[in-house]
Amino acid sequence: MVMGLVHTYVEGLKTYQEQRNQILQKEIAILDKIIVEINDIEEKKRKLLAKIDLIQKLQKSRPEIVHLFDEIPKITPDGIFLQNSLKPGQN
Repeated sequence: MVMGLVHTYVEGLKTYQEQRNQILQKEIAILDKIIVEINDIEEKKRKLLAKIDLIQKLQKSRPEIVHLFDEIPKITPDGIFLQNSLKPGQN
């Protein structure tokens, strides 16, 4: 009789632990999905930061091209003209 009660008690503990394990496995699966989403967001963030950096570099270099086009007429001798040597349709 005592062995039967001990066996029933141990089986109850096992069942309870299995239920807890199932709950934890479900929670782990949910967290795994969240981790994948976070990694995707971090990748998008990294790409956006790279684009922002490129745009900032282009913005900083913008005055340089303006300065270049401002200087070309000053250093070009009189009578020299710059022309486009590309024919229509060429790139």
